[in-house]
Amino acid sequence: MANVAISDNEIGAGLEPDASGNAGRLQPAQGGRDGHEIILRYSLFNCLVLFLFAYAAYFGNAVQFLWQFDATRFSFLIIGIYLLLTLYIGATRQYGSSALVYFVSNRLTSVGLIGTVIGIMLLMHNLGTQNINDVAQVFAALVRGMSTLLITTLCGMAFSLLMDLQMWVVFGHQPK
Repeated sequence: MANVAISDNEIGAGLEPDASGNAGRLQPAQGGRDGHEIILRYSLFNCLVLFLFAYAAYFGNAVQFLWQFDATRFSFLIIGIYLLLTLYIGATRQYGSSALVYFVSNRLTSVGLIGTVIGIMLLMHNLGTQNINDVAQVFAALVRGMSTLLITTLCGMAFSLLMDLQMWVVFGHQPK
């Protein structure tokens, strides 16, 4: 039986030569998941997430809601980072890429908290500039600041958890 050379692409896809040194047979790398199973898990998970996003955008008017109530637009930044990380995972499909993804995933919560602080600052600023005798204006300013801080916090935490869940479903491990 002739030995077959293994390219870097095959090893990078999560496959390694078997223990007997036979380079013609490839065994799953780390955790027993081969490249095809990783692609299948990645595809199924992201199809489900895409369906949920489309449902929320179409029936729940989520995009309009975020645009109207998030004065900082940090929620769109968080969603954009999530989508970029998802594409990165799909493009690399490597176990070694998880450290970067987990790092950025944990920073999504931090971006949400920055939006929270900005929302509180907007709330204080708007309350300071309103006529205290006009209750409707004060209440509107209060709602605007509160909605910004709650939406950015929720988006940061939700998309951080969603990214961690994606990594767990696709690769089945936590960072080391």
